[in-house]
Amino acid sequence: MAFNTLATGIRMAGDRGFESEVLTGGDWFARAPEYLEQLSESGPFRLRISLDAEHQRTVTMDTIHLLIDTALEKRIPIGFTLRDIPGIEPSPRTLRETVLQRHPMLENLSMGSSRLFHVIPTIPPSPAGPAADGIANTKSVGSITDPGPCRLGFRDLVIGPDGRVYPCCGLFGLGIDDHIHAGSALTDLPASPDILRNANPLFPSLLHGGAVILAKKHGWKPETDLGTGYVSPCHACRSMLPFLIN
Repeated sequence: MAFNTLATGIRMAGDRGFESEVLTGGDWFARAPEYLEQLSESGPFRLRISLDAEHQRTVTMDTIHLLIDTALEKRIPIGFTLRDIPGIEPSPRTLRETVLQRHPMLENLSMGSSRLFHVIPTIPPSPAGPAADGIANTKSVGSITDPGPCRLGFRDLVIGPDGRVYPCCGLFGLGIDDHIHAGSALTDLPASPDILRNANPLFPSLLHGGAVILAKKHGWKPETDLGTGYVSPCHACRSMLPFLIN
């Protein structure tokens, strides 16, 4: 049922002139490789493969390599989302090198696309421990570090599990979904990511100022109203928005 829904979504998006991205860990490919062919017949999409230490505990690199070979053979656009999990190997750099060593033809694609290997941070539940970029967090709990404007969201249209459109894959499911979505399913998609950026007054504030600046504009003092530090822009955004929006 989930696969049929995915294929239908790709077809509906394609009919409206959009190219979808399917983000996957790839574990299904070992059991049902025919799904890839069926998806390719549904409409245009890019296969985006998640590579990180957690996924690779259950999905072997042999399966990933075979999935890559099959996608390239079928001329399906491909990409990778790599996540840096502090203190856990393999790192995004190691995984990238592993992929390129087995599939050197991707090196040329990488030179022309900054999104072929897209590295995202781990969003920690608290400021304790190393930062998402691997640099130790020397700020003590109770301190406030402004991580600056959003640098990771607003690149694509992201459809959450509720069928709504969001500016990134980290904002839905926070309990404030009614206030931070920019559309209602495939029948109400914005025309482009550029329009999405202005679909909600909140979005330009996050894009150009960031969560801390947004809080201060609303008269909220992060250093006293929420005693915690932030190790990444995503962490700040997820930590603060539920307190700002109700």
